[in-house]
Amino acid sequence: MTIQIRLSLLFAVVVELLLGGVFIVFYLTVSADRERDYFAQLEAQAFTVADVFFNAEELDKLAFSEAKKRFRGVLASSQVIILDSLDRCIYINDSALAERSSLFQPIALDSDLYSFISRPAIAKARKGDVPRVKEQSQQSVYLLHPEENNNYLIIIRARDDAGMNLLGDVRFVLCIAAACVPFVAFGVGLWFARNALSSVTAMTKAANAVSLERLGTRLPEGNGKDEISFLAQAFNRMFARLENSYQAQRQFIDHASHELRTPLTIMEGEVSLALLHDRTTEVYRSTLSSVQTTIQRLSKLTTNLLLLAKIEAGQTKYAFKPVPLDEIIFHAVDAVQIRHSNRIITAPQPDSFGNIHILCNRELLETAFMNVLDNALKFSASDTPVEISVSLENSTVFCRVRDVGMGISQDALQHIFTPFYRASDTSFVAGTGIGLALVKAILDVHQGSVNIASQPRNGTTLTVALPIV
Repeated sequence: MTIQIRLSLLFAVVVELLLGGVFIVFYLTVSADRERDYFAQLEAQAFTVADVFFNAEELDKLAFSEAKKRFRGVLASSQVIILDSLDRCIYINDSALAERSSLFQPIALDSDLYSFISRPAIAKARKGDVPRVKEQSQQSVYLLHPEENNNYLIIIRARDDAGMNLLGDVRFVLCIAAACVPFVAFGVGLWFARNALSSVTAMTKAANAVSLERLGTRLPEGNGKDEISFLAQAFNRMFARLENSYQAQRQFIDHASHELRTPLTIMEGEVSLALLHDRTTEVYRSTLSSVQTTIQRLSKLTTNLLLLAKIEAGQTKYAFKPVPLDEIIFHAVDAVQIRHSNRIITAPQPDSFGNIHILCNRELLETAFMNVLDNALKFSASDTPVEISVSLENSTVFCRVRDVGMGISQDALQHIFTPFYRASDTSFVAGTGIGLALVKAILDVHQGSVNIASQPRNGTTLTVALPIV
């Protein structure tokens, strides 16, 4: 079952329940109002009966004539019974007694006519109340009319045919409405659901069109102001990340295959050349030395590639602990100084670091600083020093490595952290293009950042920012 159908059915059920409750309340209200109004009419009829039978002397001719007209209306639509203080029937409109003088002559009632008289209602009426009694489809009013020698009780009993017909019509209309509402609500709900989910349908079609060859496809974002638009935007951002990752992966594979193939080709060529003819010991040693250098370069490249891949994939959980910053920097300086023994690296005195500790994986962070220093030494003149400076601002420490070298152009700075990227004017320097990409990946793991400021022929300053403990 589709979401549209489920929403439409849910909408129809909710509307039916709500309207059903409204219909029930409406019907009960109409029924209560009808009953209350009809009791009021019966009570008014009881006063009319009292005017005709007991208050005739107190009324003028016109008022008495009007009372008799109303009384005849009462006789036509209601059953009237008058009881004396002994609960004997002295008048009933069915007995055809028309003269007031006959009122004091008790009338014998059969059991059927006496059966509708409520004894509890009579008791309440004798106490001064005006009981209203509902029995099946008829309603009754008991009115006490006290006289000097007798307390008469007037009983008006009738059936509200007009009111019952009205209630019947109301029930019919409400039942028809209750039967039709689910279908109407389902249709309206289906229309609303289709309109509301039309953007989802469009998103589904666009998502089905996404493939490796069409990663640039994006979902329609609609008006950009509702939840579905926000979902489309989230998917588009995800597609953009996937596209960037896929492009980076393809570029990475292309560069990695080239970088790995080149040293392998060199080694194969040198070994093949050495095996063509017998060579002297010096030639073999030279060939083996060249192969060893190539293997070392290949080993370093492979190690850096694997480390970069692990960091970017997030597959390895590194242990972090507080480490003094001076230990990390001086250990990196010592390691780099071994490979560049003829170069000068100036660093702050150990006591100038104070008590700065970094929450880090020591091996990774030392690798990052070694790559930074190695880069600075490779791309600067052999007679110039590389300077390290440290400053603390709030809870962040800034480590700056400055060289007086060839510098980096503005175009190259935009791609400097891309794996295997090498500027066109650096081909004379041995390298793989992995170093700075690995530095950035390591600093990202440590919630740090790296920034490079450089101008051609004016040197380069690389700044590493790290949070302190």
